[in-house]
This record gives sequence, structure tokens and C-alpha cells, in this order.
Amino acid sequence: MAVPPAPSTAPAPAVGTTGSAIELLADRTSRAIIGVLGDARRRPLTTASITDVSPLDVTARLVRDRVRDLGRHGIVAPPLDGSSGPGHWVLTAAGEDLLRLQSLMARVVAHGAGLPQTASPSARDRVLDASLVALADPVSVLIIRRLAEFGPMDPTDLEARCEPTPRRTLYRRLSTLVTGGAVLRNTTGQVPRRTSYELAARWRPVAAVVLLSGWWEARHSLGGTIGEFDLEGLLLSVLPSVRVQAVPAGTTVHWLIDGQGRRDALTLRVQREGVSLEVAHEVDPTGPLPSGEHTLRGTPTQWSSALVTDRRDELVASGDATLGDAVFASIRSSLLAYVR
Repeated sequence: MAVPPAPSTAPAPAVGTTGSAIELLADRTSRAIIGVLGDARRRPLTTASITDVSPLDVTARLVRDRVRDLGRHGIVAPPLDGSSGPGHWVLTAAGEDLLRLQSLMARVVAHGAGLPQTASPSARDRVLDASLVALADPVSVLIIRRLAEFGPMDPTDLEARCEPTPRRTLYRRLSTLVTGGAVLRNTTGQVPRRTSYELAARWRPVAAVVLLSGWWEARHSLGGTIGEFDLEGLLLSVLPSVRVQAVPAGTTVHWLIDGQGRRDALTLRVQREGVSLEVAHEVDPTGPLPSGEHTLRGTPTQWSSALVTDRRDELVASGDATLGDAVFASIRSSLLAYVR
């Protein structure tokens, strides 16, 4: 079993700066407030009441500050019916969705850490806390992204791929990821010894946490759009485990992402052993679509919705639907392997 992640040495993110679900939930106090209000089942609570029943040893002032932050992002609000006095709070629809999302994220990272079904709630919360803090930290995400993209690397190559990250910062984050089991450090027994780092296979489907966060943001936090949506990174994380049935090797599928005056093209090729990402680049958004057996096109919001819900009616499709559907379904299955 993977060792549960140690407390991250990454700096705590500014609470809810971008409205990211990961960023909001990475703050333990905010997560506790959302849980307390969820347990209240729409019964309005004051900050003093929340402080009294919080599972954390926190001050009323900190709870008040976090409630204000959550209110600014539409996660909590005074009750609409005005039945309670001033200073009472309930979860909004976005907050209730965020609470459900937290439960899904906890399930995903518990699988990534290899926690057994009998693991204690405190062990599960520690894994969730460390994982969310890491995913809210740009340097940790960069390390994971580079290892997913380029495979095992020695320290020199990893440093070069992560420039201009300071060396000390890089290894501090890397140490936390290794301790948590997300990254493997391999050392040869020969002299001189050689060390390499690689993304642990068990942690690859944890990329679903990023997908789920983007889906929530598109629906609630950012007015129906996603500021950053790294579909290429999601694919790089899970493609090693994707297997497609009844699709000939060599079949080419294009996934196109439209947004903010640009179009990114991802070319996927079916291999005998799985699916590979052959090309990823920006193309002329007004030009002809690339040729292949099947093409899917949509905005980041439409892509996130399709991958989470399996409803692809908002994506524009062309070509052989049978082949395209098989590739999409296989990738989605691998990406959401820990959600089911």
C-alpha cells in the first residue's frame, strides 16, 4: 500500500483566489465549514455555531474570515427566506455541489494512495488534505505534468524540464510527492548509482480530481467558462492505462479545444497496446479541420461536461462515430476509474 502523503511543504494557497474547487477545498478550515453546513441540512448556522461543532481546533475569527471568503465565491449565503436573524449561513446550490464533489475527490485520492476500505476517516482526510494542497501548488503540478509527459527522468532532465523553478523548491516539492507515493524514486544498485523519477501508475487516475474541479468551476464559479483546462495533461496522465476494443491499430482521432480566439488540436492514434498522443499543437481556428477517422470539437466547458457526464451532444463530431465513440469511452473509463 502506498504511504499516505505527508503534510505538504507547499505554501497554503490564497483561499479561493481563482474560484478553483481544488483551491477552495485545499483549505482545511473552508472544507470543515462546508462539511458542518452540509451536516446541518439547510438549517442556518452562525459562525459561532460553526466554530463550536467544527472538527478542527479553530478560532471564531478564522471561521468568520473563511465564511466571508466562501460567501464571496457563492458557496455560502444567508438563507433566502429571511427566517433567521443576521449572521446566519447555509450552503448555496454551488456549495452543496462542492460538498458532493469533495466526497468524490476523497474517493479518488484514497484509491490513489491505496487506502483499504477499513481506513479510518482521519487517514482518509490526511490523504485528501495533502493531495489537494499539492494539486493547488503550481510547482507540484508542474512536476506531475512533466513526468506524465516525458516519462521517467533523471534529476538533471527533470530540473531542465521544470525551469525556472528554483532547485531547492523543486526538490522540496518532489520529496513530498515521493513520500506520498505519487512519484517513485528509482535508484540503481550499480556504481555509480543512478536515480530517476517517474509518476506512479496508481496515481495517474487521480487526474480526475482536476477534471472534476474544472467541471464544477464551469457550472458555478467562473460563469460557465473554465480559465485553464489542460486536456492534454489529463490525456498524458491516463493514456498508459487506456485499452480500446474493436478499433483497428493506426486509427487517428482528433480532439479539438476551442477557446479565447485559439484552437488546440490533440491527435490520438490507436496502437495495438493502447492509445498514444501523437501531436498536440495550436491550429488556425478559422482553417479546415484536420483529417482523420473521427474529430470531436468543443470548448473547455463542453469537454469537461462531456468527460464527466458522458453526454457529448454539445461536442461537434465528424467522421466515423463508432470508432470515435469507442476511443472516447475508453479514455473516459480510464480517467474516471476511481470515481465509480
